[in-house]
Amino acid sequence: MSGQKSIVKIFLMSLNNLPLVSIVIPVYNREILVKKALDAAIAQTYPNIEVVVNDNNSTDNTYEVVRGYLKDNPQIKLFRNEQNVGPVNNWLQGIKNASGDYVKILFSDDWISDDYIEKTMLQFTSQVGLVFTPAIIRKKINITNYKLFKSTKIINSALFLKFMLLAYRTPVSPGCAIFRKVDILPILSTVIDTERHAEYLRFGAGIDLLTYLMVAEKYDKIAYVSDTYAHFLEHDDSFTYANALDQYYIKAFDHFLERTKKVKFKSLYSLIHHSRGYKFIRHFSNK
Repeated sequence: MSGQKSIVKIFLMSLNNLPLVSIVIPVYNREILVKKALDAAIAQTYPNIEVVVNDNNSTDNTYEVVRGYLKDNPQIKLFRNEQNVGPVNNWLQGIKNASGDYVKILFSDDWISDDYIEKTMLQFTSQVGLVFTPAIIRKKINITNYKLFKSTKIINSALFLKFMLLAYRTPVSPGCAIFRKVDILPILSTVIDTERHAEYLRFGAGIDLLTYLMVAEKYDKIAYVSDTYAHFLEHDDSFTYANALDQYYIKAFDHFLERTKKVKFKSLYSLIHHSRGYKFIRHFSNK
């Protein structure tokens, strides 16, 4: 089977029409967990990838662990910040170091199915802004999130936004999607709240949500792939587990909704601000 896969990869690469995808792994002090992320990245069936690891000046052996992969895996590129710049700035630095037109953020305690890049890249067209998938939350009892449809679909961005803003049924973490580099870089630099910007950079909450909202605002279509998965490990050090982040997401919603008054989706702004769903989200998140 491995021989057949190699033949397929060589054949596909010979076509010279597959865009480069950068799998960006931002990491800090994950000397054990990062191995699973790296193994998942280099096992991808999509043949034209690079793996960009950006180490945020780890104080454990993370950098050495990743460096041990370099000899046998030339597609891995390893970078290290001279000082710890915080999580979101580390995401940004990793993406800046990427050479691909498409970016998959793979957090260092997560992993993806072997066919993840292959199946998501098949859905991109000039009209499709991003492609997302279900995510399996790995804990004592595994939970599958974002299983919106039974089959792979391309949906209108306006419908996607209604799902997200009214029912909160769509992803928050960029870890279960793939984006164009040109889109995600400026979004991750967004200032949601000037007075509390340092908090957003520390936790990443709210800014991650905007990657979906703002890309959906820009493009006509969003794609969903039903049969490949991101895997999120829930543990004591994971951001979503260790921190109460609802307040940041509500502020991100408000930031986006204010934008809709000035650009397109003006009618959506009115709908959302007067919807029971949005009021419920605000009430629940402020408790």
